[in-house]
Amino acid sequence: LGDGGSGGGDVRSHHAQDDPDPEPEPEPQPKLQPMGTTQGNADFSGSLQVALHLLIVTLERQSTPPPARTHHAAPCTPTLSSTTRGSDALCTVPHLAAPAEHLDQYLEFVYRSGLKGVLVCPMVLGLDLARELTARHGLVFMAHPALTGAFTAGHTHGIDHSVLLGTLFRLAGADISVFPAPGGRFDYSQAQCRKVKLALQGRLGSLPAALPAPAGGMRFESLPELAADYGADSVFLIGGSLQSRSPDLTENTRVFQSKIREYFAEERRSAEAELVSSCEFPADFSFEQSEGIRRLLKFHASFNWADRADRIYKAQSELRFEGVRRVELIGKNGEQGDFDLRYFEIAPGGFTSLEKHLHTHVIITVRGQGVLVTDQHRNELKMLDVAYIQPLEIHQLRNETTEPFGFFCIVDRERDRPMRP
Repeated sequence: LGDGGSGGGDVRSHHAQDDPDPEPEPEPQPKLQPMGTTQGNADFSGSLQVALHLLIVTLERQSTPPPARTHHAAPCTPTLSSTTRGSDALCTVPHLAAPAEHLDQYLEFVYRSGLKGVLVCPMVLGLDLARELTARHGLVFMAHPALTGAFTAGHTHGIDHSVLLGTLFRLAGADISVFPAPGGRFDYSQAQCRKVKLALQGRLGSLPAALPAPAGGMRFESLPELAADYGADSVFLIGGSLQSRSPDLTENTRVFQSKIREYFAEERRSAEAELVSSCEFPADFSFEQSEGIRRLLKFHASFNWADRADRIYKAQSELRFEGVRRVELIGKNGEQGDFDLRYFEIAPGGFTSLEKHLHTHVIITVRGQGVLVTDQHRNELKMLDVAYIQPLEIHQLRNETTEPFGFFCIVDRERDRPMRP
């Protein structure tokens, strides 16, 4: 940001000599002066203005939790739409920055928005808080090295690069770890970066490997070396090279992608089937199937209700649940309310999916007996027992008797889809 030009101090001094009580000069308005090596970078200033607006929105949100609706995402919608046009896919990773007491709400906001991951600064959040958040949320965590320089800048003191950005970040839950690559403005050597990569991908107890994400100095001509050093299981964080090659950032990106494909064969994989559970509608459900609002739902024999039909799950090989009957009583047929009331019945020997999700459950046993298994406890449920399942608690309901096990389940109307444990 510039200061709006020079000479302002001389003008104020001149007025002060002629007028003993001068009117104060207005503060000069800052100008957006893009950095870079080409004149074409000036076209990038519009995008920076959008980024500044998003930064202001972020700062405004620091003192309050996110609202129930997602209108704060609106400012970035046009930008994201324009970047996805003509491309195969876009993975957006927003920066997670909020007071500790609001982090869960922010992560829920991200999850409900359909995003798959967040950018975190473990040294800002705290390593153990980052680890705890990772353990409870099914999102990809991309770790940024902010504030690590004080520990890694010296060669005779501090923490070794591979220990901090590799082992400790991995223990803190990082799926991707960003670190300065050789050739950028930081003096990381190739040997240091290779050690970081080994720490991220070597054996570390039962932890899965993390992806190295070298950043800085990522030039077109360095791709052969990057490919040899990091291999396919890596993330390249590219910025300056896209701007310095030519004024056309879109074309620069295409060229960079084509060069990457020269060294890494493109591999396409089918997405895993989305988890379906007793909490959600089956894939073939449509609101045209709604059975309508009823002021009174008459109870019939064998736990049936007038004007409400059974909904039966179909077993899928990769998702273990069976023998579950569902009846949508209130909430999915046009009723006004913030909750849904459902009746579930599990046949003898049946069970629901072992899963977790952000929304809570309230379960009331009304038929037979069952078992609620969580990651902490195993509880038997008998007639009119009430159970509460808290957010992100791994749970499963089972029927280990020879009679049907039925229960009412109350959940939020707007809720997230379940996740695998």
